[in-house]
Amino acid sequence: CARAIAISPLNQHAAIAFLDGKIAIWKLEKKIFGTMKKVMSDPEEWCEVIKYSPNEELLACGSHDNKIYVYDVKKDYALRTTLIGHTSYITCLDWSSDSTVIWSNCGAYDLLYF
Repeated sequence: CARAIAISPLNQHAAIAFLDGKIAIWKLEKKIFGTMKKVMSDPEEWCEVIKYSPNEELLACGSHDNKIYVYDVKKDYALRTTLIGHTSYITCLDWSSDSTVIWSNCGAYDLLYF
C-alpha cells in the first residue's frame, strides 16, 4: 500500500513510499508509470512524507522511525545522509528554495532545521 508520492518532472521519476518502509523509484513514460528503476529499504518504518528538492538533485523521506533519509538522485539514489533529532515520527518536511536546508515537523510538534 502506497503512503506518499513525489514526482520529479526534470528526471521523469516518481518516488513512492510504501507501508513496509520501502521506497520505489519509477521511470515515468508518457505520463504514466513505466519501469521500476530502484527500490530502497533504508527506513525502518513507513514514510509519512517524501519530497524532491527544488533542484531535483536530492530526495528526502520522513519516516515513522523519527528519521529523515536523504538520497542523491544523480548517484542512482544512493543514501547521502540520515537526519536524526526528532523525538517522534516525521509528519511533514520541506526544502528551502536553494535546496540546501530541510525544515521538518514531527508528531511531538518539534520543528527542526537541517
